Amino acid sequence: MDAANEVTVPFSRQGTLTREINKTAIFFGPAVAGLSKAVRNIKDNPKGAAIAIGGLLAARLIHWALYHNEDWYKELSPHDRFNNFVVPIPGIGLRRIPGPRDLEVPIGGVLTSMLERMDGQRPDLAGLASQSLQILPGISP
Repeated sequence: MDAANEVTVPFSRQGTLTREINKTAIFFGPAVAGLSKAVRNIKDNPKGAAIAIGGLLAARLIHWALYHNEDWYKELSPHDRFNNFVVPIPGIGLRRIPGPRDLEVPIGGVLTSMLERMDGQRPDLAGLASQSLQILPGISP
C-alpha cells in the first residue's frame, strides 16, 4: 500500500460491503478504516504502540492529577472528559486540546474512571460507554 496513504486514515481502504453501507451510513467507511488502522498499528509495531499508549495514559494521568479537584473539571461533559484535554489558560479561560481518538478513548477513559473511583468519586461509566461506542462505525448514541 502507498506509504503516503498510511500517514493518516486511508479513506480508500474499503471493501465492497463497507462501500455499500457507506452509501447510507455517512462516514461508515472512514470509521472502519480508522479503527482498522489503529489495530494494524498495534499488530505491526507492538513496541511502538505500547510506548504510544503509555505516553497517552501518562498524559491522561497528569491531566487528571492537575485538574480533578477543580469545579470546572467536575462539570465537564463526557465528550470533553474522555475526548479532550481541557486546560485553563490565564486571561482566556478554558480551552480544549483534542485528544487522540479511536482506541485511546476507552483506554484513557478507563484510567480516568479508575482514578475517580480511587478518589472516592462516582465515575461516569455511562458517559465513558457512550464515548467509547462512538469509535465503532455507524454507532452514535
